[in-house]
Amino acid sequence: LELGAGSGGAARLAAREFACRVDCVDLSRRGCEANRRLAAQQGLGARIHVHERSYLAMGFPDGAFDVVYSLDALLHAGDRLREVVAEAARVLRPGGALLFTDHMEAEGADRAAMAPICRRFGLERLATPADYRRWARAAGLQLVAFEDRLPDFVAHYETVAEAVRACRPQLERDGVAPEYLDSMAEGYRLFVEAGKAGRLAWGLFTFRKAADGDADG
Repeated sequence: LELGAGSGGAARLAAREFACRVDCVDLSRRGCEANRRLAAQQGLGARIHVHERSYLAMGFPDGAFDVVYSLDALLHAGDRLREVVAEAARVLRPGGALLFTDHMEAEGADRAAMAPICRRFGLERLATPADYRRWARAAGLQLVAFEDRLPDFVAHYETVAEAVRACRPQLERDGVAPEYLDSMAEGYRLFVEAGKAGRLAWGLFTFRKAADGDADG
């Protein structure tokens, strides 16, 4: 199960590489339509099932999935992130895994310095890694690992920013608004700056739901 699947790139990779069924949840109609279309074009329509709904109330039965994952999408739940983690835990089978990456605020980061990034997402603050650990524990999930990949985050946005700069003349000729490109460039700059300053945290969380018969804790 992918939370915030967008156009489904990760779902198609999983379905193709592991020959598994992937359910995708996203609120964006455009994203869901693209997901269905691309899955069908790549012969994966029977494996990928797209649901236009909120990941706060997914409607799946308890214990329905072996794996729940998300790629940089959970933060959009804002101050209801704890509910998202609890809902993910609910739909996991015993022994199942929750894996995700997300834009996070580093522990002890200067809130004033983080404000421009938070405003871009329409949020008062980003969750910290400690927040996620606490919410997962409350939902009955055990931390398996957190792999800090902040240098990869910075390198990614530096690469994307440079690619957009190089392609900007062609993008404008293709009709992309200069104001939009300016806004994207500012976002990339903020991410790189905050990442290098250690104000952001980013990496891969892996949690596990206790299997039947596991000892508590």
